[in-house]
Amino acid sequence: MTRLSRSVLPTVPHNNTPSVRKYVITIRAEWEGSTMRTTILACLIAFAGLVIIAAGVWDLSSLEAEPDETLALSDYAPGVQTIADGLVMLGVAQALRLLLVVVKNTKPP
Repeated sequence: MTRLSRSVLPTVPHNNTPSVRKYVITIRAEWEGSTMRTTILACLIAFAGLVIIAAGVWDLSSLEAEPDETLALSDYAPGVQTIADGLVMLGVAQALRLLLVVVKNTKPP
């Protein structure tokens, strides 16, 4: 485990000078850009989840049995697993959005 020296750590002004206001504005601008990137990432993950669910539904709908045979339960497993994976992706996207809301509404110390 490495320790950071004092010269490596960022310095934060402690009084209400113009440099403090400039530092706060810079942090806020960086946070707002990060918020937009996180929102876009959550939307992309949700879209990927929907595509995966659609692929699972297509997999289940394209199952065909021979004329004299019936489909076994294990034949449905890949399609159901694909749908479950898509639901997991939607859950991850929703968790990311919820985390963003919690962090945004939490007051800094």
